Amino acid sequence: MEIIAHRGASHDAPENTVAAARLAWAQGADALECDVRTTADGRLVALHDADLRRVGGAATGIADLTWAAVRDVDVGRWKAESFRGERVPALEELLAVTPAGKRVLIEIKDGVASVEPVARVVEATAGPHARVAVIAFDLAVAVAAKGRLPAADVLWIIDSPRLEVRTWETLVTTAQAAGVDGLDVHCAWPNPAAAVRRAREAGLRTYVWTVDTPGTARRWRDAGADGLTTNRPGWLRSKLQECDVRPS
Repeated sequence: MEIIAHRGASHDAPENTVAAARLAWAQGADALECDVRTTADGRLVALHDADLRRVGGAATGIADLTWAAVRDVDVGRWKAESFRGERVPALEELLAVTPAGKRVLIEIKDGVASVEPVARVVEATAGPHARVAVIAFDLAVAVAAKGRLPAADVLWIIDSPRLEVRTWETLVTTAQAAGVDGLDVHCAWPNPAAAVRRAREAGLRTYVWTVDTPGTARRWRDAGADGLTTNRPGWLRSKLQECDVRPS
């Protein structure tokens, strides 16, 4: 089961930065998840929100800022003074610091139009598509990504069952018909074992986000999930190992 660093080791470092990525690898993460948006001049950058207000104090939308303007904003100091000067990275910067044998899960935030630019960066920077996966809430984006990068894993992100009106069976059959590789589901979905089993019957993998408690991690791992996305990759792995050696 993969342990995937959510926006890097974002519990300890500013999210979606090179510092968070390097720390995730140092903590033993198997993979890195990052969010990708597009600047006004077409640069793909790692950023979750539509603007820099939360991480950098700038309210202007990323889509209205040039790459140079985005790079002027300090996105490290909000986390800790030790991260002062950390900048929003371009997608290729995160791919470039990914060690051999690891991979990056790229969440496309800006819609189908971003699929082609993402694919070009992946092909130019990452080499074999096995080093990346594409994830998206928008099924149309996931389908387009699978068509453009057929060798890459593509996962359809599913929100909390509190917000999702469709049944698990409907989600599985929809994903299967769409030709994606799996579901990336909110950790609050009930009956993990039944969910993973049904997805596997349909030829789909199951990944889970965002898992920061040992109990939830163990429940999904024991159910057979293929990967867990967490803000604390090193800590979560150690907690799972502690559970394994603790006498029953």
